[in-house]
Amino acid sequence: MKIIPHVFALMLLSGIATAQEQTLFNGKDLTGWDGKPGWWTVENGVLTSESTAEKKCHKANYLVWTGGEPADFELNLDFKLSPNTPKANSGVQIRSERRPDWDTFGYQADMTGNGHLVGYVYHHGRGLIAARGEKVNITTAGKREVQKLGDADKLNGAFKVGEWNHYRIVCNGPEITLYINDVLVCEFSDHDPKQARTKGVIALQMHPGPPMKVQFKNILLKTLNASVEPNREASLIEVLKSDAGVIEKMDACRELAYVGTAAAVPALAALLTDEKTSHMARCGLQHIPGPAADDALRTALQQLNGDSLAGVIHTIGQRRDQKAVDGLIHLLGSDDARVALASAAALGNIGTAKASQGLQAALPTSEGMTQLAVIDGLFECADAFVAAGQKDTASAIYDALRTLPDVTTGTRAAALRAAILVRGKGGLPLIAESLRSDDDLLADTGLKTALEVKGPEVAELLAGEMAKVSGERQVLLAGVLGQLGEDSALPALLGLAKAGEDSVRLAAIHAATVIGGPSMITPLMELMKDPNPGIAQTAATSLAGLQGADVDDAVVNRLSQNDSGLQAKLAAVASLRGIEKALPVLLGLMEDPRDPVRLAAIKSYGDLAGIEQLSVLLTAIKTRTEKGDIDALGKAIAMVCIKADDPKTCVPQLAAALETAVPEAKPMLRKILKRVGGS
Repeated sequence: MKIIPHVFALMLLSGIATAQEQTLFNGKDLTGWDGKPGWWTVENGVLTSESTAEKKCHKANYLVWTGGEPADFELNLDFKLSPNTPKANSGVQIRSERRPDWDTFGYQADMTGNGHLVGYVYHHGRGLIAARGEKVNITTAGKREVQKLGDADKLNGAFKVGEWNHYRIVCNGPEITLYINDVLVCEFSDHDPKQARTKGVIALQMHPGPPMKVQFKNILLKTLNASVEPNREASLIEVLKSDAGVIEKMDACRELAYVGTAAAVPALAALLTDEKTSHMARCGLQHIPGPAADDALRTALQQLNGDSLAGVIHTIGQRRDQKAVDGLIHLLGSDDARVALASAAALGNIGTAKASQGLQAALPTSEGMTQLAVIDGLFECADAFVAAGQKDTASAIYDALRTLPDVTTGTRAAALRAAILVRGKGGLPLIAESLRSDDDLLADTGLKTALEVKGPEVAELLAGEMAKVSGERQVLLAGVLGQLGEDSALPALLGLAKAGEDSVRLAAIHAATVIGGPSMITPLMELMKDPNPGIAQTAATSLAGLQGADVDDAVVNRLSQNDSGLQAKLAAVASLRGIEKALPVLLGLMEDPRDPVRLAAIKSYGDLAGIEQLSVLLTAIKTRTEKGDIDALGKAIAMVCIKADDPKTCVPQLAAALETAVPEAKPMLRKILKRVGGS
C-alpha cells in the first residue's frame, strides 16, 4: 500500500515533463538559435560548426537557444566531435548568462574529441568543478566536498570516440547530473550563494584551438517542476520600471532578450543612460525584432558618450541597422577612440555601399588603431559584397587596400589575396605583379593564392615568370608548380634543372618529377650524368622513386648500354628499386674493366641476389686478387647469407669455396664463415 502514492507521484511528474517537452532544433535551419555569423550551419540535418587551417577559431563562440532561460529541466542531445582531432573541444552551456559577442558565462557539460573531459562540469568562473566519476557538493561557504561515484576511466568507456554520443543533462534545484549514453558519470550540487545559478540560457560551444568540427542533433528539452507565468513580458517590464536593484533589473533585461517585443523597448531604452544597466539593456534590445528597437538605439547615439555610446554602436552593428549609417559615419571622426573604433566595426557589419563609402572616405585621415578598425570594416564590407555577388564593388575595395600607402604589409597581403580570389582567373596579373615585388610577404602571398586559384592557366603564368624572378623565388615557384601538377610547366622546369643555381636546379628536379612521372625517365637519366654530384644524386634518387614497371624496364635497358657515366649510378638505382630482372645485366658488368662500374654492379648484385645466386658470387671471389673486388664481393656474399632464412645453410658452400680460393680471397671467406656460424 505504501508503494501506491510513490507510483502515483512518479506518473504525475512524468506527465508534467511530457507536457512540457519540446524539440529545440528543427533539423532544417537555425530558427530558435542565435550564433556568430559564419560559424554555425545546418549540415545534413545536423547543427554544425567547423574551424580549419584557413578559418581559425581564436575565441570561443556560442550558439544560443533563444527560447528562454530554463531553470529545472532535462536536456537530451546527441553530439559528435572530430575523430581526427584529439584536442577537439566543445560543451553544452546550461543555466548560463549570455554575454556580448556570442559569449556566455556559467555551467558547462564539458566534452572533448578523445573523451578526456566528457562528463565533467565546467564553470567559467571556477574551472573544472566536478570530474567524471565524482559526486561533488559545494557548500554555502563555497567549500568543495567530493565523494567517489565510480572509476573515471571505466565510466569513460561509455564514450565512443569519433561517433555520435548521447548527453543527458538533468538540472533540478541545486543539482546537476550528467549521463553519457545513459551511464551516470557525474553528480554536482551547488549551494554557493555567490556563484550558483538557478536558471539561464542553453548554448552550444565552438572552442578555439586546432581545426575541428563539432556537431549536435536530436536536441530535446523537458522542463521539470515548472509552470508558465502568464504575461511574462509585462512582469519583466514592471521590474525595469520599479525601484528593484541592479541585479534584478539586469536579470529582467536578459530574459526580455528572449521574450521581449516592441512593448519592452521604452523600458529597456530608459536604462541605456545608466552605466550600471546600460550593458544588459543593450543585450535586451539587440534581440528584440522590429524597428522599435532600432529607433531607440539610434536615438541613444545622440544621448550617450564613452563606453555606453560605444556599446550602443556595437549593438547597432550587430543588428545591421542601415538607417544608422549616416550617424555612424559622423562618429567615425570622434576624438574618443572607443567610439571611433566601434563605429568602424559597426559600419563593417552593416556592409552596405554607403557604409563602405563612409569608411573609404575616413581611411586617408585615420591613424593607429582607428585606421586598423576602418580597414577591418572595409574588409567586412567587401566580403559582404562578394557574398551578394557584387564582385566588382568588392574588387575596388580590395584594390584600394592593397595599394594603400603607410599600412602594414600584412594588410596589403590580405587585400592582395582577396583581390586575386574575387577575380578568379582574372586575378592572374596580380599574381605576376606580386612575384616581382620587393616585398617577400607579398610574393609569398601571391604564390599561396595561386594554389587556391589552381588550373593550367595558373601553371602557365608561373612557368612564364620563372626567368623574371630571383633564384630564391624560383625555388618557391618550382615548389608551387609541383603542387599544381600541370604538364604545361614541365618545359620550364626542365630548363631550370639543366643549369643555374644548385638550389633552383634541385627544386626544379623535384617538381618536374612530381608532375612528369614516367615521362621523366630519360631527362633524369641525363641529369644523373651531371658533373655536379648533388644534382646527379638527386636525379638518381628521383628516378628510383618513380612508379611503374616501365621505369624498371627502362633502367635495365639503359644499364645494358655501354655508358660509363651512367651505368654505375643505374646499378645503384636498380638496387634501390629492387629490380631483380637486372641481375643478368649486373652479372655481366661484374667483369667490366672499369672499376666504378664493376664495383657498383657487384654491390647491387649482392643487394638483389638470393641464396640461389650465392654460388655465382663465390665463384667470382675465388679468383679475384684485387682488394677492392674482394671487399665488394665479400660484402655482397655476406648480404646474401644474412638475408637467408637460416644463414648457417650457407656454411657448406662457403667452406668449399675457401678450399679452392686464391690466397688473397681466403681471409675474407674465413671472416664471412665465422659471421654466419661456421668454424
